[in-house]
Amino acid sequence: MPYPPEPEFDIQEYVSKIVAYHRPFSRAAAIISFFICFTTLISTIGAAVSHGYSSITSNVLFFIVISAQIGCLLFLPRNANSVSDYIVEMLEGTFDQYRSTADKKIHYLWDTIMGMFHCCGLNNGHDFPEGLPDACCLRTTTGEKFDPYCNLYPGPLNSFFYTGCRKDVPKTIGDVRDQLTIAMILLLLLQLWPFLLMTFLLQSGGIATLENTHESATGVNKFVRGVKTFDPISSILSPHLPTPLPGICAG
Repeated sequence: MPYPPEPEFDIQEYVSKIVAYHRPFSRAAAIISFFICFTTLISTIGAAVSHGYSSITSNVLFFIVISAQIGCLLFLPRNANSVSDYIVEMLEGTFDQYRSTADKKIHYLWDTIMGMFHCCGLNNGHDFPEGLPDACCLRTTTGEKFDPYCNLYPGPLNSFFYTGCRKDVPKTIGDVRDQLTIAMILLLLLQLWPFLLMTFLLQSGGIATLENTHESATGVNKFVRGVKTFDPISSILSPHLPTPLPGICAG
């Protein structure tokens, strides 16, 4: 029986969208890593020079980065759910486009999906009554099928027979989302340490500067007050003036 004609659509476009589902996550991680290094550098410089301008610049940059990271954290769940829903919807829409697996061939889109997410069929391996495709079989480290008879006698020990892509795709993307979320939270916590250190150093330097300024100002004031009350003539003549006699004082 000849195959029914397939609807025309761009396979490469669908596959490229699926393969690129992780790109927003990797880009977000790269941007976060860059800003962490940059902010840490600016914070260290600000703490070293202890100038107000550097301190303000470091604080502003720090809060900008923190805001961006929080935005990414809020964006991740929504983006992950959108990607997951898109892939599942696309799989359900192409369900009727299976090729017969009697010749061990399957639609290229599905072969890519099952190999990427390690799942089998839309619901499970029962979607392929004529024989399991190679993409559903477990592989060795060298890429060969773990069991040569996987296609004819599939099971949980040699294939992903009971793992359907409809449920596994959202689970896999959700796991990646959770891992990235935890990593971003840890990065946020680690980034607080240079900020706290910078703040401590800046405050310590500011207190020391104020104390030195206060001591200098106090010394100058004392010196100025001493000059004002100082009488050079009295200080010179007082040791040489004769002591008044009691009689003269009495008279």
